[in-house]
Amino acid sequence: MYNLYKKASTLLLVFFFAIPYLCAQGLSENLNEMLDNDPKDLPDSTLKKLIEYSTKNWQQTVRSNLDSSLIYATKAAEYSKAIKNDSLLFHAYRRASNSLIELGKLDEAREYCDKMFSLLKEDDYYAAYRYYTNLGLINNFEGKYQEALKNFLTSLEKAEAGNLVNNIPAAFGEISRVFNEMGQPLEALKYAKKDVAFTMDHGENRGKFIANYNLANKYVELDSFYQALELYELADSIGNILNIPIFISALDLSKGRLYIEMGEADNALPFLNNAKDGMEKAGDLRGLLTAQLHLGRAYNQLSRHNEAVTILRETIEDLESLDFKEVAQSTRQNYAEALYHSGNGLMAYEMLEEYRIIDDSIKS
Repeated sequence: MYNLYKKASTLLLVFFFAIPYLCAQGLSENLNEMLDNDPKDLPDSTLKKLIEYSTKNWQQTVRSNLDSSLIYATKAAEYSKAIKNDSLLFHAYRRASNSLIELGKLDEAREYCDKMFSLLKEDDYYAAYRYYTNLGLINNFEGKYQEALKNFLTSLEKAEAGNLVNNIPAAFGEISRVFNEMGQPLEALKYAKKDVAFTMDHGENRGKFIANYNLANKYVELDSFYQALELYELADSIGNILNIPIFISALDLSKGRLYIEMGEADNALPFLNNAKDGMEKAGDLRGLLTAQLHLGRAYNQLSRHNEAVTILRETIEDLESLDFKEVAQSTRQNYAEALYHSGNGLMAYEMLEEYRIIDDSIKS
């Protein structure tokens, strides 16, 4: 009798604690079914729930399924417009722009930035910070570094004016990255150090990881390899606490790149293969193509030129429909090297000529 009572009690407890989960699952399924409904047919209270649901799903998919994240962002925008909430609409547009940037669809991302600008209010420093950041990201991936720098400096001004403690380090980081792309490593290092100093005083582990990771990248550019490796190890220890897959993949990618710069391509390959797999799993297209680029570099360094040709050809083909100019240029340069050493001199010359024409265009 006691055993029967115990089993019944256990079943009741399981059922009791399962109710909230089942209700939540049912609510999610119902909201998902409503996503295709015309907003005119739904009350404002339901539309607000759909905005919250779409936003939450965007956050969950932006690093794993970019196409889905874009759908959720545009749905949130549709419902925000229906209830005439400009603040929610602005941030729905921002999320759509972010997804499009990661997808390499920069012209479409800029269109959403224009929509964001039409909703900007003078005293909303956070919205202004977000607008200028997105615009700067678009400029940077287009290779328009002066415009990118101008927009990131403006985003920093807005973050400081609004005392946006959680966003100031990100602005430092983006400014540092642009100076690096412009071939000004000392300026890049200066802003990366500002980022670390501010974040270590005010930030949480996520920000500390990013700041130390970015500073390490700047030391790589200056050939200060052991300082970079020390900072990567610090970022690694923080990353293990956070356990965010995309951070781990980014760190693997950078460590692989570091070992290439040190002339140790054998040590680079395991990190780069891990980064490639991680970026592909996360749906980070730019990260995936960058990992493939550096795998090609490693193969070239190891005189495995046929393997370099294969992976860099695939990378170039994928980049043709995208606007990641800085990745594309590095890929062309390394692809030309691989072609030449594998006995394809004419194709190597044509690739270098294409590289030169685009490089002149970017610089002008």
